[in-house]
Amino acid sequence: VCELSDDFKEISKEQIDTLVRREARLKESKQNKRQLDFISTWQNLLDKRDVRVFEMVRNSIRLFLNHFNNDCAMYVRMEGETSHVLYNDTNVFFSKEKMDELERKLADYPTGIAVSKITHTFFEHRELISLFDLDEVCSFVAVPFFKDGKLESFFITYIKMKDNWHDSVNRYLLNEDDLRLYQLLIRELGNAIVRQESFEKIFQMNKQLQEAATTDVLTGITNRMGMYAKVEELLEKRNKIEGLGVMFIDLDNFKPYNDTYGHEIGDIVLQGMAKIFDTAVD
Repeated sequence: VCELSDDFKEISKEQIDTLVRREARLKESKQNKRQLDFISTWQNLLDKRDVRVFEMVRNSIRLFLNHFNNDCAMYVRMEGETSHVLYNDTNVFFSKEKMDELERKLADYPTGIAVSKITHTFFEHRELISLFDLDEVCSFVAVPFFKDGKLESFFITYIKMKDNWHDSVNRYLLNEDDLRLYQLLIRELGNAIVRQESFEKIFQMNKQLQEAATTDVLTGITNRMGMYAKVEELLEKRNKIEGLGVMFIDLDNFKPYNDTYGHEIGDIVLQGMAKIFDTAVD
């Protein structure tokens, strides 16, 4: 084995430093691209208007877990005294009593929690973490949100103990930086839920108004305005429909029912006839 000259050693060191810096820049660039791709996909999921709230939450949190390599999560929103679990893949069942205990403990940490097995504060939160599994949890983050002093919603995610938890390839120790980032993301999710619920309420209101405008209140069948709309729809499709026809039906001698038995009985007759027509024709 020959000894390298000082000049060659110096050149080699410079080359190695250059390669290290280049690799670091490449790694940082890939990480930044991955983060941007995640944020773009996250925003697209939250901006969708053609999905229900439950589906939006499920897709968003699954994306979250996959991106951050966390093992499981739980997301709960409160409506009055009722807790709505919108996502939970922790395999931990929460009875009403256990959920109340979880909410009480979270109320003691309004700014959130981010701890891992190696931090000195881990066992200070053992009662809270034990609601999941103290021995199984490696890192634990709880993100509560309050409104007017009351718990409005909360998000919990954690990483489980693994044989290779110290492996530098994967990251298992969550900290305050993760807590702040998760707070931002889950706050966006909460705002998206409020928007989506508002859209759904408006859609239902518009649907009810449309039905009220085209449906007879007494019989529940289409009224004159609804009939005109239906006829226009059928006329547009007349080239694709065979045997299209319209019937006009009059109930003869109906007035004596009202005069003899009263309008309440007359209404029952009309409702019965409407039901027969509704089931017999389209």
